[in-house]
Amino acid sequence: MKFNVFTDKGNFRNTNEDNYLICRENKKYILAAVADGMGGHSAGEVASEIAIDYLRDYSFNLKEDIIEQIEKVTKEINSQILSRSAENDDFSGMGTTLSFLVFYDYTIFLGHVGDSRIYLFHDNQLEQLTTDDTLVQQMVNQGELSPEDNFGHPKSNILTQGLGIDGSIKVETKMVDVKQDDLVLLCTDGLSDIVPFLEIEETIKENLQKENLAKKLGNKALDHGGRDNITLITGIIQ
Repeated sequence: MKFNVFTDKGNFRNTNEDNYLICRENKKYILAAVADGMGGHSAGEVASEIAIDYLRDYSFNLKEDIIEQIEKVTKEINSQILSRSAENDDFSGMGTTLSFLVFYDYTIFLGHVGDSRIYLFHDNQLEQLTTDDTLVQQMVNQGELSPEDNFGHPKSNILTQGLGIDGSIKVETKMVDVKQDDLVLLCTDGLSDIVPFLEIEETIKENLQKENLAKKLGNKALDHGGRDNITLITGIIQ
């Protein structure tokens, strides 16, 4: 998998509380993640850093159930953030989203909490693989809003769960087979809440094999206002 990354604090934020990860575990599997921190006094940056650092240090055993390991490590990260919050008043209430994948043998195994996203571009179409843990998505699920109302909704940033918020979390997991020339996109909501889905899809179609795809997507978020931190990873299957 060949990766490109774009990260920027955006046009209005003073700091970038996003963090990301790309690593190869002895070339047996690939791990990629994005985390969008939240909380005052730069505590969001601390929470997202805890998530990424813990995930980086975790070794997945390919002989055991990867999905079970994804659930386990995500819950351990949640506990770590809660512990750090309890130890330091400056970190009280900090939290983070976390969306990550393990790529092995042309299969991606997903783990997700929050409203960062993972997409798959396959057969010239973009598909969102993760489901937002937000109040608006909950309203869509309950039939109170249409899926089209999700984008740009004034309450779209209200999370129903995140890491470091509560001791009990539900980790979304998924296993998806992929093939050569498919592309995965991991992003924080600085992209997905600002650039419409169809515009993201069209940008990928026009720049799929180009080195600057991640930069083009990131610049679109900036051009659309850049009101949040922006972090995204594009990975094309080789």
